Amino acid sequence: MAGSVDRIRGVTQGPAPRARKGGGAAHTSTVAYREAILSGGKRTQRDRIVETLKASGVPLTRRQISGITRISINATCSAVFSLLRDGLLCVAYEDEDLGTRTKAQFLEVTSPAPVQRIFAWPKMGGEPR
Repeated sequence: MAGSVDRIRGVTQGPAPRARKGGGAAHTSTVAYREAILSGGKRTQRDRIVETLKASGVPLTRRQISGITRISINATCSAVFSLLRDGLLCVAYEDEDLGTRTKAQFLEVTSPAPVQRIFAWPKMGGEPR
């Protein structure tokens, strides 16, 4: 009788099942994520932030970017920090954020500076006489 009561309550006998070694599910998830990125079905958070700033046409704060993209504020701040470090974003100005009444940086996308390339034909033969 005691055994049937334990089964009803969900109590199990013996050790708890252990996780498999080797990480089969983690590997499958990693492969699926990479395939989604490569196919264009999924974009990185950095790409989404840059596209949002380009589409807005006006500088935005980190909190506004987080609200528009639905990326958490912590992840947004981390991605913005790396974009600033890489030179893809810049601080347009600092002003009071109307939502939080604190000083905030308004960010915009920087257009990459054109790179001057020098094309020189290799000299054939020796020095001119």
